[in-house]
Amino acid sequence: MKRVICTILFLAVCAFSIITCVSCSDASGISIRYLDEKLYARYSSGVPGMSYSSSYMPVDGAISFEEYEKESDICISRSNIYVRFMLTFNDTPQRYKAIDVYQLNYLTVDSTEKYMSFREGKHSNEIEILIYLQHMTYPETNHKVKSLTYTIFDSVTGENVQKTFDLNYSFNTKPIHNFFNRFDNDSKFNTVAIETSISKFEFLIESNIEYDKILYQVDKRGRLGYAAKYISIVNEDTMDKSESYIYESNVNEYYWYVVVTIVGYQKDNVNYYTYPMSFSMMIF
Repeated sequence: MKRVICTILFLAVCAFSIITCVSCSDASGISIRYLDEKLYARYSSGVPGMSYSSSYMPVDGAISFEEYEKESDICISRSNIYVRFMLTFNDTPQRYKAIDVYQLNYLTVDSTEKYMSFREGKHSNEIEILIYLQHMTYPETNHKVKSLTYTIFDSVTGENVQKTFDLNYSFNTKPIHNFFNRFDNDSKFNTVAIETSISKFEFLIESNIEYDKILYQVDKRGRLGYAAKYISIVNEDTMDKSESYIYESNVNEYYWYVVVTIVGYQKDNVNYYTYPMSFSMMIF
């Protein structure tokens, strides 16, 4: 009888050990959770609060959490989609914060490396991240976070090592309203340049769509040492339907030039947006 009881106890201990190991395995690693998304309009390459010489942020760079969370006027044709996630590091050592242990490098989303803004989450093993996803004129709504690449200190080798963790997390974004595909025959919408110079851009629109006005925007962009800089001259405006269109500029600076971008059309006071068509007014 004693041998039977010992056998039962031994099997019970083994079963508990297996369950415990499985639970640890399931809880280990890194998980990600979608929080929210937002359209945020960029009017220049500058980051608010920084100096001119150091304020450049790429168009596809993540904005700050402060910019993301504040209310701002939305200019649809200039907006990017930004998405916020929560990363949970289940293997974070006790009495440590994940943000102090894991140095985030980039997130791979739809085969593209995304650099992040990040801050401490609500719990010690969480890091909240913010990424640029896409410009609003890219209509894809189904996405996958494939992996996270991060750096961690290896106490065995005494060096920082870079690791990649597969996440394979799918999420959906909200569709862009009033978006049309200008490459389809029924919704054909193409810009043809007639004359482009440093002071004048004349063009016409080839389209199968009935519209009242075209939508456009204008940037002042830098050359050479200023190549990363851009500033909005026209946030978004309309031109009445015509046989041809003209935009004239008084920008006459060697280090700067003007870019005119056609972004859609207006019908019955409703704006419709498409893939942008840009043309440079510059001297070479």
